[in-house]
Amino acid sequence: MRLQFSTKVSQVFSGKRQVYKGLGRADTSENRQWAEGIGQQYQLILIAQMQDYLTLA
Repeated sequence: MRLQFSTKVSQVFSGKRQVYKGLGRADTSENRQWAEGIGQQYQLILIAQMQDYLTLA
């Protein structure tokens, strides 16, 4: 399983067109629920970092 970030987010934070984050887990329903939670955490972190980035710009 892996998380895939949008093109905009990938370009802002890595300068690359597309960024993936491997999760090291098999694709099962339990792991999908776990990955959903991880994705939500990443989303909150990235939103906070983007706000900081825009404030400094």
